[in-house]
Amino acid sequence: MLGISRNQAITVLVVLAATLTVLALAGAGPEAWVPGAAVLGAVAALSVMVLRVQNALLREMRRLSITNKRADQRTQDLMNASAKKHEASDEALTAVQRQITDLRSSTKAWAGAAAQDREHLLALRKRMEEAEQKILSSNTRGNIDVVRQVESLLQLYPRTVSSGIPMPPTGGFALDAHSLLHLLHLVRSKRPTRIVEIGSGTSTIWVGHLCQELGIEMVSIDHLESYAKKTRDGLERHGLSGTVDLRLAPLQALEVEGETFNWYDIDAFSDLQDVDLLLIDGPPKATGPRARFPALPVLRDRLSPEATIILDDTNRKDEADILDSWRTHFPEFIPRDQGLSRLGVLTRGAAGRPEV
Repeated sequence: MLGISRNQAITVLVVLAATLTVLALAGAGPEAWVPGAAVLGAVAALSVMVLRVQNALLREMRRLSITNKRADQRTQDLMNASAKKHEASDEALTAVQRQITDLRSSTKAWAGAAAQDREHLLALRKRMEEAEQKILSSNTRGNIDVVRQVESLLQLYPRTVSSGIPMPPTGGFALDAHSLLHLLHLVRSKRPTRIVEIGSGTSTIWVGHLCQELGIEMVSIDHLESYAKKTRDGLERHGLSGTVDLRLAPLQALEVEGETFNWYDIDAFSDLQDVDLLLIDGPPKATGPRARFPALPVLRDRLSPEATIILDDTNRKDEADILDSWRTHFPEFIPRDQGLSRLGVLTRGAAGRPEV
């Protein structure tokens, strides 16, 4: 209650008791006790005040000591945290510097590789130009065609094939490179949903790659098992078996517009409708005159309203006559891209409006 400890209060009481005892033993009368008691009371009060001040000072010193310890601990914690942050910052800075060094090394390596590739391309281009000039200097039609085929091949590979698997050869009985480039351009520009190819081979692989890229359905027809097997092996080698539906359809006698032809078993086409692009590269000429004529009359009703018809080998008289016959019998088909390659191209409906 007085702000002093229990021991201090007992000490004050003992002093008072001792003083009163001394007065009593000294023979002082009761009349001396009152002044003595007053003095003792004042002394006791002063003692209490001194003790209270002392006690308050001790408490304050303890509090300050605790506060100082806490402040010291907080300061130490802050110093430790700051040291850790500095350490983490140093590590992060070191990591960034290491990444920058690696990036510079990689960039330098890429720049070196790019420079080498550029040198190789420039060297190849120079050699091609020299070869082209040498061929053109001979001024022969055959050599000019060779240059055209080489130029077409240089355009075909980077635009169509990226797998690195060897592609089947062009030319001869197969589509030449110039015609293949024309054909693939038509596929890219028309973006058909369904393609039907009559006569499988080189074109099946080339067009199959593009169909796989663009998500186009393709059906290829062949009349000989030996040729179909070669094409099937090529499709498996190029990972195109799931893209191209290769069908075997032996040749049979078929009457079309009063004339009998050796043509494909029509059951092979029974499930086909809305064909957007029809590529005709068979049967071979050896099977009879105008062997490819039945294709349009037989499949006309299976074509989409804006279908495109492509006939190979129109540089030959037989196929040129077939193309003219189709234009006469089916006037809704309009010629397109005349003279671009050996392909004859007809389009139907809105897509078949004459070019301006």
